[in-house]
Amino acid sequence: MNNFFQNKKYIIIFIGFFIVIIIGYYFFHNTKEVAEEKKSDFSTRNLSRVSFFHTQPFRCTMAIPADWEGEYRMREKGNSVSFSYIINPEQSPIIFSVLFFSREEWEKNKKGKEILILNDTIFTYELSTDKKIKDAEKEKFDKMKEDTTEIVKTLKCVNK
Repeated sequence: MNNFFQNKKYIIIFIGFFIVIIIGYYFFHNTKEVAEEKKSDFSTRNLSRVSFFHTQPFRCTMAIPADWEGEYRMREKGNSVSFSYIINPEQSPIIFSVLFFSREEWEKNKKGKEILILNDTIFTYELSTDKKIKDAEKEKFDKMKEDTTEIVKTLKCVNK
């Protein structure tokens, strides 16, 4: 009879172990699908191209999600163009900026993450470090910042 209870104990341990493996597999499998779905989300969105750097010896375009329409402002200044989230007319924090440098300038200061090289011009981008956004707007702002890594991949520049 004692041998029966020992065998039953091993069977219960085996069943418990088996259940833990099944649950682990289920969560791993579902998490992987969600990650892949999130990754491909950008490519399935409607995009519209915007152009900038018109006063430079080159012209650039980039694809912006259509759902950003009316919620962002683009502002060119010198060697950069900034994309800002419009919270209200007085408050529009920068989401990200695209900058360009000559190869020599780039070697000196290495500002931003490199996106593209056109002849001797290096194009980079920087994400905002603005931490003053209120909770009501923070979720939308953070989502727009997440889009940035995919948006900058669409940067195209040509000489005039």
